[in-house]
Amino acid sequence: MIHRRRFQILALISALVAGPGLMATEEDEVHFCEDADGNIVLQTDPCPAPVVPEPAPPPATVRSPAPSAVRSPAPIVSKALPKVRRSTSGWTLIPRTPTTVPTPRPTLRGQSFPTSLAGAPRPTRVSFTSPELTWRAFVAAVEGDDHAGAGACLTPAALEQLGPDPASIPLEDLRSMLGMFTRIENGGDLGSFWSIRGVRANQRPKWIFFEQTATGEWKIAGI
Repeated sequence: MIHRRRFQILALISALVAGPGLMATEEDEVHFCEDADGNIVLQTDPCPAPVVPEPAPPPATVRSPAPSAVRSPAPIVSKALPKVRRSTSGWTLIPRTPTTVPTPRPTLRGQSFPTSLAGAPRPTRVSFTSPELTWRAFVAAVEGDDHAGAGACLTPAALEQLGPDPASIPLEDLRSMLGMFTRIENGGDLGSFWSIRGVRANQRPKWIFFEQTATGEWKIAGI
């Protein structure tokens, strides 16, 4: 407001100095306009309308793909790595199988394996639940000339070595073998077998092996 009045006063002084001929008429109106640099300009013409910049166009909208066009990533399925075994012909892939924990065997220590049942009561009931009981049943069958009883104490492989059937078992040779034993020592567990050895004078010990069958019975596998 102060600047406008200052320009009005300067305009009136200029008109009075210039003389009555140059003085603006009553119909003339002085307009205070602003130029491009922001300065106030006095003019009789109306001020030009301010230039209003055109609004910027709105940003283009990005259309999202239809839900059916969006492909979801395939699920990641974890697979167990196969176990690799080295063979002579190259690498062989073997599927990984679960390891089975073997069932622990019952304690077989402290067993007594006699060389003969002479003077001792013979077993009243045949049992194959331990190597000792199987051995006692075998000794009793050999001494009692019982071919069927001796064959029941053997595995099929051991029976095939002694004879094609229980009737062919050489019981006389087995009695001679038992008579040469001075004592029997417990050899203990040998992998899947249980062993004993018959000690003989001036000869190497005779090894006898027992094998546990799938039903849990112990049978003589080698003699």
